[in-house]
Amino acid sequence: MRKNVLTVLGFIAEWVLFTFSLHQAVIELSEQKEALNDIKLASKKYQNVSAMYWLFPPLKVWLEKRRMEKILHDITINTKDFDQLFGLSNRAIAWAYLAVAEIFISLIATNEVLEIFEIEVTNWQFVGINLFLVGIGILIVAYRTSDLIRGQMYQRYREGH
Repeated sequence: MRKNVLTVLGFIAEWVLFTFSLHQAVIELSEQKEALNDIKLASKKYQNVSAMYWLFPPLKVWLEKRRMEKILHDITINTKDFDQLFGLSNRAIAWAYLAVAEIFISLIATNEVLEIFEIEVTNWQFVGINLFLVGIGILIVAYRTSDLIRGQMYQRYREGH
């Protein structure tokens, strides 16, 4: 019984770690975007990288990095601004790769839960289950970082609740 409970708790913990590692990567990338916009408002001419690329986090990070490099190439910035952007970029990359690692560990946890409860699934079903769980994580991150939540939090703090 204890093994079953611990396996389920481990499964939940791994998927929560994935979700909030991804959340932190999104926050770091958002801060990087804000810093870029502070440096040059003209960055609007550079197309934003779609959130859909979070389905493959390394590609999202790489595309965001390329976007930042193009902007930095076109503007003159001081060392302090560059250091700030460089630090933000490195933190975003680290969190994104941590999220990817968490996906791999979560695959193991998902498999363990299926084994404990003797649930037989095909390889395609296993992939589907895990893609579903990744999707849930992405939706949670999108919700937590949305303007809707930001507005609600602002309103709550403004009203003093």
